[in-house]
Amino acid sequence: MQSVVVYISKKEEGKWVVCRLVTKHNHDVAFPNSQKFLRSKRKKSEAQKNLIDLLDNSGVRPSKIASILITQAGGVDQLNLTGQDIQNYLRTRRQKDLEKGDAKLMLQYFQKRQSENPSFFYAIQMAVHGCLAN
Repeated sequence: MQSVVVYISKKEEGKWVVCRLVTKHNHDVAFPNSQKFLRSKRKKSEAQKNLIDLLDNSGVRPSKIASILITQAGGVDQLNLTGQDIQNYLRTRRQKDLEKGDAKLMLQYFQKRQSENPSFFYAIQMAVHGCLAN
């Protein structure tokens, strides 16, 4: 498989002219059997996201989730995700869950406890943008 880059320009008389032709690619082109590992090809379907969420909420570890998805896909060669993709998805989902209100609920709980008991102490670390830090 060969790729080329063509630079063209339009002359004053309206004709298009090839200015430069680059036939050497700046990196190895992925073979068809390894294209599934390219980030642009590793997309999670809604069904996969739902299954990952269900298993994670049930306490299944990410490595086991990957094994289940591999089995469901019919083998590792058929799965368009990696174990790292699953971990990244779960981390992003958890961060979004915190943004959606888990942190707010926790803060409200702590404030209520402190109003009930003045000696109750809590400390929260906030990130730069006012979000809850890890």
